[in-house]
Amino acid sequence: MSDESIELDELEPTEKKKGGLMGVVAALVFAGGGAFAGIQFVGPMVGEMLASESSATAGGDGASGDYESEGEDSGATQVHMIDNLIVNPAGSNATRFLIASIALAPGSGRSTEDLAARDIELRDALLRLLGSKTVEDLSDISKRDALTEEMLATIDTRLGEGVVRRVYLPQFMIQ
Repeated sequence: MSDESIELDELEPTEKKKGGLMGVVAALVFAGGGAFAGIQFVGPMVGEMLASESSATAGGDGASGDYESEGEDSGATQVHMIDNLIVNPAGSNATRFLIASIALAPGSGRSTEDLAARDIELRDALLRLLGSKTVEDLSDISKRDALTEEMLATIDTRLGEGVVRRVYLPQFMIQ
């Protein structure tokens, strides 16, 4: 009988350790699940809400990705939206990220359909450019005009000069 009481005494601390460990594991699983749900479900919903808000202020219908806005010309021009670009800036070791929406005004004789047909190519070029920038480069507001000019030059290199007339940044958020 004394052997049984020793075994029971030995089991109690082990069970307590397992219970504490199970609590930690459960907390980690729930935290990971919450992060996954936020990235997969909440983030895109927020992005869609922000895109619909920007389309309402820009005068578009929010469905096609092309919006009207006042251009540099006397009439209204069409703008092609590239929404929800998510980039890890250079040197951030994936601890920081940029979420951006970029609006492109087509050059003369071009339409938003021309840009929409090459949307994937535009996204790739812009993701590569933004991914090469550091958090300091992206967060410095005084460098924003230079950044949009660099985006335009990158697009000109990829699609040809004059395809895009102007680059706008309606959403640009660094976390």
